Amino acid sequence: MKKFIALGAILLSVFVLTACSQKQNDRDLNTDLNPELNQNNDQNDQVDAQTQKIVYTDPTYGFSLTFPQAWKDYVANKSTRDWTGGGEITGEKMVPSVAFGLPDQKKLFTISMFTEIQWNEIQSLCLPGMPRKALGKNSKYIFVLGSSSAAPANKEIAARMKEIISIGETLSASGLTAVGERPKIAGWQTYTNKQYGFQIQYPAKYKTAVDTYGWPNSVVNFIEKDGGQAYRAVISVWDSNKMSDIYKSMRSMINKIGDKYVVLSYYADDESIDEWQDVECTLEEIK
Repeated sequence: MKKFIALGAILLSVFVLTACSQKQNDRDLNTDLNPELNQNNDQNDQVDAQTQKIVYTDPTYGFSLTFPQAWKDYVANKSTRDWTGGGEITGEKMVPSVAFGLPDQKKLFTISMFTEIQWNEIQSLCLPGMPRKALGKNSKYIFVLGSSSAAPANKEIAARMKEIISIGETLSASGLTAVGERPKIAGWQTYTNKQYGFQIQYPAKYKTAVDTYGWPNSVVNFIEKDGGQAYRAVISVWDSNKMSDIYKSMRSMINKIGDKYVVLSYYADDESIDEWQDVECTLEEIK
């Protein structure tokens, strides 16, 4: 009888150990398939006792960000991306990034870490969607803020998206210094819009004017000085990436700046397309 009891106890122990091992394997598999479940292993979060703000610290890339309490459930995911769009550069193409978001929309903005050579070369390629907001640099990286162009999933997300610029400005890293402004093109003029936080360079043969009649949401028009006052381009600002059909006959470049979409639209013929593509490359975000 005792032998049967002992055998039963041994079999029960084996069953329990096997079940526990299976559960652990399931958890490991679940974590592998869902990397977000393991997202906090390579970061240190602290809460400021006075402000109750959350401080994210990334030991891999050596930077920190401060989030308001409304971001307490934020998620962070790391990845690398080839920003060259097939263009040739002399150095490494892959750029590491950390994407930040919330449970309802997991990618609202990114902090990307470029080397100075990467930043200068990739910027010169003038790629659509390329982040242009350099937050600062140290001896290792240029830290660049990029915002998602996706529409907000709900009103709460829309409110949080308005805080992205101010969150980016909290970035701290050892030896952080400012990144110099984009060099000015000789003989070109600069249009600056402080209301929407951007500036753009353009050839001196154009003058600027504000004409909202027939140009929905426009903030500035570019007119040829010696071309019968012909309108060549317009910059408009929108709350979403869906703009008026009136611009469909023009080539357009969309830039997400803060919570607005800044759109450069222009008439591109064989003679002017290269010129306006150069203009596209000079559009940059300012404080």
